[in-house]
Amino acid sequence: MRFVFPLLLAALMVGCQPGDDELNAAASAATENPLASDQNATRYIEIESADALRAAIRDTDADIVLVNFWATWCGPCRVEFPDLMRYDAEKEGEGIEVRFVSVDMPADGEFVQDFLDEQGVTEPSFLYTGPGDLIGQFDPEAASIVPTTLVFDREGTLLRSKWGILEYDEIDQFIADAISA
Repeated sequence: MRFVFPLLLAALMVGCQPGDDELNAAASAATENPLASDQNATRYIEIESADALRAAIRDTDADIVLVNFWATWCGPCRVEFPDLMRYDAEKEGEGIEVRFVSVDMPADGEFVQDFLDEQGVTEPSFLYTGPGDLIGQFDPEAASIVPTTLVFDREGTLLRSKWGILEYDEIDQFIADAISA
């Protein structure tokens, strides 16, 4: 019984990680957006590769882009999402942008859409529709772990990564550490 609490704490700190079945299903799922017929409804952009995400980062006017990888089925992702939204709103015009990348299966685009609507997301967000694991393309040690948050410079160069929940009070220091590294 005394080992239960440390195990639960470790699971919460690291975050969620899908099983092999979910990874295989995501890799083989169709990449068509289930909401494409209702173009006014989508709040996300489908991306198929790390290069596509880097291009989207370079298209921002920001000096620093904080990219949060999340999934609708991930409890810790839901916990940290409002803090990241608040941080993004407070940093508007300061050269820091927050972007969200859902690693849900492409067929679950409706759930992604509903969650983004519930959170009031108006900035560009992404749904990964490509093969394999997008997070692992940036940080192999963080492969398939959500939430994972990455800091990029304006050129799309990865500066730092963090697995697990990133609390509001930690974000400025996380970015400062990434810039100074």
